[in-house]
Amino acid sequence: MVETTSISHCQTFARLRSLFDRRHRLPRSFWVAAGLQALLGGVLCFVPLANLLGYELSLAVGLLGAVTSLTIGLGAAREDVSGLVAVRRTLTRALLHLVAPLALVSANALRVRNCDYLEGLAFFFVLPVVGALYGAALGLVVGRLLPRQRAVRALSALVIATGHITRTLWALYTEPPIFAYDHLWGHFSGSLYDEVIRIDATMIAWRLGTLLRVVAAVLGVLALERVALRRSRWLVGALLVVLPLGYDTLAGQRLGFRATRAQIEQVLSTTIERPGLIVHLSPHTDRERALAIVAEHAFRLQDLSLRLHVQLEGPVHSYVYDSEASKRRLMGAAATVITKPWLREIHIHAPRTGDPILAHEMVHIVASAFGKGPLRISARGDLLPDLALTEGLAEALSPPRDELDLDAWAHSLRALGLAPDIRSLFGTTGFWRAAPSRAYTVAGSFVGYLLREYGTAPLERVYGDGDFARAYGTSLDRLIAQWESYVDALPTNARERRLTESRYRTPSIFVRTCAHEIASLREAAARAPASAAIPLLQRISDELGHPASAELALARALLRAGDARAFRARATTLVTSEGLTDAERTSLRSELGMLAWTADDLPSARAAFSTVLASATSLDDERLQWVRLWALAQPPPLRRVVRELLAGKLDPLAASVALTRAALIQDGDGTCAYLVARQLHRVDDCVGARSLLTRAGPHPFVPIEAERLRLLGECAYRLGDLPGAQAAYERLAEIAPLSGELARARDWLARIAWRRSGDG
Repeated sequence: MVETTSISHCQTFARLRSLFDRRHRLPRSFWVAAGLQALLGGVLCFVPLANLLGYELSLAVGLLGAVTSLTIGLGAAREDVSGLVAVRRTLTRALLHLVAPLALVSANALRVRNCDYLEGLAFFFVLPVVGALYGAALGLVVGRLLPRQRAVRALSALVIATGHITRTLWALYTEPPIFAYDHLWGHFSGSLYDEVIRIDATMIAWRLGTLLRVVAAVLGVLALERVALRRSRWLVGALLVVLPLGYDTLAGQRLGFRATRAQIEQVLSTTIERPGLIVHLSPHTDRERALAIVAEHAFRLQDLSLRLHVQLEGPVHSYVYDSEASKRRLMGAAATVITKPWLREIHIHAPRTGDPILAHEMVHIVASAFGKGPLRISARGDLLPDLALTEGLAEALSPPRDELDLDAWAHSLRALGLAPDIRSLFGTTGFWRAAPSRAYTVAGSFVGYLLREYGTAPLERVYGDGDFARAYGTSLDRLIAQWESYVDALPTNARERRLTESRYRTPSIFVRTCAHEIASLREAAARAPASAAIPLLQRISDELGHPASAELALARALLRAGDARAFRARATTLVTSEGLTDAERTSLRSELGMLAWTADDLPSARAAFSTVLASATSLDDERLQWVRLWALAQPPPLRRVVRELLAGKLDPLAASVALTRAALIQDGDGTCAYLVARQLHRVDDCVGARSLLTRAGPHPFVPIEAERLRLLGECAYRLGDLPGAQAAYERLAEIAPLSGELARARDWLARIAWRRSGDG
C-alpha cells in the first residue's frame, strides 16, 4: 500500500515537472496572453470601481480574456499531442493566465477596501474564468478543425470573436434590453445607475449554457481523433454548435438571459394609440389609469415638439411596466428609466400624471430629430456622446422633481462648493466621473439658460456636434462664464443651502467605498422586517467606518423594531455629531419628539417640534411639524388618532374613518379635513378628497395651503373639471413657497390648456 502511494506521488511529480522541460514548456502564446492580463490587472488597480475584486474588475478581465483565451486555444492546437492532452493543457493554461490579475487586485486590497472578497471571487469565476474556458476551447476546436491552414485558423478565430460581440451589440442596438449575456465576452449589467449587481439565477443559468458549450467543444476535439468521424468533421462541428444554441433558444427567454421586443410586447399586450404615439401596457392596468398614462404621453410629446419646433416621423413607442422588478426582468433596468432615441422607445415603470421623469425621457425622443450618430443624441464626430448636452437639454425641459428649480439648485451647489466644474462635463467621459445628481442639475441649468437667452435654433445646431463657437458665435468658456454670473447672482437663503446639502450629499459611484455591495445591503435592509434589517445596517456601518449617516439608519431600524431605549441612546449622541447634515439632524430631533409624544411628555414633544419647524428644510417637513404642533393642542381622542396616523400605524381608509370619528369635520376644522383628504387622495378617491378640500377652505399655514391647492387641482383635473383645476393651480402659482412648486404649477397649467384645446 505504501509502495503504491509512493509510485502515485512520483507520477504526479513527473507530470508537474514535465510542464517545465523543453518539450512541454508553456508556449509563447500563453506568455503573451498572461502578460497582457497582468498588465491589465496592474492598470485596473488604479481605476476607481475596478480597483477591487468585484463586477467591474471581472468584466474588464473577461473582455480581454475573450481574445487571450482564444489565442491560448489556437496555440495549444498546434502541439502534436492527443486530443485529451490538448484539452487538458488548453483549459489549464486558460485558468493559469488569469492568475496575475487576480493576484494583483487581491494584493491591492491592502490599499483599497474590499467589502465582500468572496462575492468578488464568485464574480471572477462566473465572468472571466468560465469565459476563458469557453474561449480557449473554441480556439482549440478551430485549430484542430484547420490543422494546416494557419492564416485560415487566425481568420476563423477572428470571425468567431467579432461574431459574438457583433451579435451582442446588434441586439443592444435593435432590441429593447440594455443587458447583455455573451458567452465569450461576458455579462454587461445595463444601467450604471442601478447599483445593485449580484450573481442571480439568471446569471447562473446563462453560465450553465457556457459550460455546455465548453463540454461540446471538448467532445468535438475528442471526436475528431476518431478515424470514422474525421471525414465528417464539419457535420460533427455543426451538431456541437446546434446543441448549445438549442439551450439558449429554449431556456434563454424563460430563464431571463435572452429577451426580445416580441417577448416584452407579449407581456405588455395592451396597446393604445394616439397620433404619433403607441403606448404598451400590461393587460392588468386599470382602464382609467391607462387612459391617464396615455394622455400624459400625448401631452408631453406635443408640448415638447412645439417647444423644440420638431415634427417626428413615425410613432413613439412607450413600454409601461407594472414595477421595477418587471422592468428589470424584461429589459434590464430597474429604478432607471431608459430611452433609446434611435428606436424612439421609452421604457418606464408606473408613471403618474405630472411625472417629470416621463418628460425627461420624452425630450430624448423629440431631440433625436436633430441628434447625430447612430444613437441620435448629442455626439461629437457622430460617435462620441456628449452627455452634458444630451442630459442637460432633457433636464432643462422637464418640470422640477423637488422643492427648487434647476437654477436655485445650481446656485446653492456652487455656493457650497459641491458643483462640478461644468467645463469638465462636456465631452465623452467627464459627465460619468461626476456625481449623477449634481451633473444632471448643473448641465440642466446651463442648457436652460442657453434656451432662455438664445432660443432653440443655436441649441439645435450645437446639439448635433458640440461646436459651440459655430452655433453661438462665441466660445463655450464665455457662455459658461455668462451662466455662472447669472446663477451666482440669484438670491439664496440658509434653507435652500440646507436642502441642497441634504439632497446632493451622495458622491459619484466611482469614489464610493464598495458601492455595489453597500447598495445590495441597503436594498436587502429596505425589504427586510425591522429586526432583520438591523444586522444588515450594522454591517453597512462597519464596512464604511461608522459614518454618522450609516449610524442614523441603524438607529432608525432599532426604533422601527421597537427598541426605543437603544434608539434614544444612539440618537442623543448622533444629534450633536458633526457628520450629519442639517436635514438629518432636524429629522432626528423630530423622531425624538415623537418618542416624547408617545410617552405623553407633551412639553418636550412641543419643544422638539417647534425647534424642527424653525429649521426645517423641505416643505414636507414643515407641514409635518405644523400638523404635529396642531395635534398637540387638540382634545385627547383626536390627538391620539393623529399620532397613530403620523406614526404610520393606520392605513389611509382606517385613518380617514378614525379622524372623522374623532373630530366634527363638518364644523369646519380645516386641518382635520386636509388630513382626511390626503388619505382619500392616496386611495384615488378624488370625489371625496375634493369635497373635503373645498369645504376646508384656505389654510392659514402657507405650505399646507400650497399642498391643499395642488391636491384640489389634481383631483379637479382627474374628474374633468378643467376650470376648477385651472383656478387651483393659478392660485398655487401665486403663493408657491419655493421655485420648484411654482414651476410645477405652471407645468400643470400648460397641461390644462392643452386638454382644454381639445388635444387631450
